[in-house]
Amino acid sequence: MAAAGAQETSQLKDRLSTRDLIILRLVSSFNAYFVLSVRIIALLGVINVSLGNIDF
Repeated sequence: MAAAGAQETSQLKDRLSTRDLIILRLVSSFNAYFVLSVRIIALLGVINVSLGNIDF
């Protein structure tokens, strides 16, 4: 299965230009940062509610 994934990645690199690969990496990095930020904010909200500090 890993070999199939590596082959697909190799084929994808052959089809995409360097510019496209850079854009793809930036988009995936932003997506990971966004998901992590949302999880941290949600965690802080849970901690805030559990401590009884509910601000509306």
